[in-house]
Amino acid sequence: MQRYRPDVICLQELNPLSEKLSELVTALDGVATGCVDQGGVRLFSHGLPRNLVTELGILLREAARPVKDLEWPIPKNLQLSGAPFVSGESFSFHFNEIRRAQLEMIETARLGRVLIVNTHLHHGFERFAALRELLASYVSEGRISLATAEQLGLAMDQSRDRRLNEVDRLLEAVTQAERHCDGVLLAGDLNSPPEGSAVCALLQAGFRDLAEAAIQPDVGPTWDPVTNIENHDLQETFKFPLPTMGNPELQRLYRDFDRLPRRIDYVLGRGSVVTERPSRASRVGLAHGASLVPSDHYGVMVEWN
Repeated sequence: MQRYRPDVICLQELNPLSEKLSELVTALDGVATGCVDQGGVRLFSHGLPRNLVTELGILLREAARPVKDLEWPIPKNLQLSGAPFVSGESFSFHFNEIRRAQLEMIETARLGRVLIVNTHLHHGFERFAALRELLASYVSEGRISLATAEQLGLAMDQSRDRRLNEVDRLLEAVTQAERHCDGVLLAGDLNSPPEGSAVCALLQAGFRDLAEAAIQPDVGPTWDPVTNIENHDLQETFKFPLPTMGNPELQRLYRDFDRLPRRIDYVLGRGSVVTERPSRASRVGLAHGASLVPSDHYGVMVEWN
């Protein structure tokens, strides 16, 4: 980030919140805001899980000036899904996953007033094409039964529906705020490949995939265990929080799917950020199989110059 010095930085899964935001401001200057999405059960420094205070973070620098004295028609920290419990850094009380979006309004010289939406959608798998192929092979090899595959299909439909509901909530909020701005930038981990329901719903709502729309595009995978080897090796013992129906082969199925490179992180836009076509898109923080890099996800950078 110091090398590229972007004006707007959207981050997900910052943990712990205050420490990471402080590091960002010290290293890059600017104005940082955060929004806790997963905190478990916590009272100040005590809680379970002990080390969980993950959050969304936005850092605004130089050419991205926060809009002052704006009467917001919607919350700047918007809950998209999950039970209506509290999730914060000092006090948190929830047992299941909560998903949120973080919103900021900025003024820019070139793109006008832009609404920034930083989000991280539900993680569950749906009936993605590659996963359907793997599931069919597991059934044909007798590793799981057809009945188990059908049960899993229903669970995947629930994940799809939850993400679609999150998108609906996002679109409702964006529509309310959009009259105050010239364009909208939506960035984050959508946990969905381009053919996934969430991405398709956003594109149908008028968003453009800016990594694809740029004069110099880059639509390579952002989740890539094949090249980002060391970061993904750290997760080899991770148990997926997904249904197993009592069959350990499903954990192996999830692992096999998780090893497939795919694109799940995006910068989407509509309005001025599309009309003023981006000059270049690129993935950042790339690994070449030899060392740890900043994240298990590659970053997506979009430039107007």
